[in-house]
Amino acid sequence: MKLSFSTLGCYNFKLEDMIKLANKYHIDALEVRGINDELDNEKILEFDNLNYQNTISLIKNNGLEFNVLGTSCKFHDEITYHKYLPKAFKEIDIASKLGFKAIRIFGNNIINNDSYDYLIKNPGVPIHHKYVEKAEKLGVEVINEVEMAYRLLPDDVTLV
Repeated sequence: MKLSFSTLGCYNFKLEDMIKLANKYHIDALEVRGINDELDNEKILEFDNLNYQNTISLIKNNGLEFNVLGTSCKFHDEITYHKYLPKAFKEIDIASKLGFKAIRIFGNNIINNDSYDYLIKNPGVPIHHKYVEKAEKLGVEVINEVEMAYRLLPDDVTLV
């Protein structure tokens, strides 16, 4: 995974300005969590069916790639699980068509049901969850924030 920054810190910027910022600081990728004052990925114009191919070209032509698609999908309890599952499937579709390497969700205290056999806890994502299975079919990796942080550690760091 390449070094990236989250656009949450500059979600009010246009994509072109985010690209300039990444190039200025020699950052190779973007974790998108908002563009042009829009945090809902389904409403980001650069991601819609009319514009996404131009967005992919713009990213590639500037030597960048999309790393992680940040979402607001929460699976903390039974209410949020059922509320966000349909949205999570839409987020996976967006990530897949734009070539994101991973998608970020929130998963503390995920409800215990029969849709999975194994759980990575706090924050966690059940590996046999319908959401994860759809992402795997589309080639979109599902990771949590702890895993993402671990991957960005330099090789010479030892965790105790």
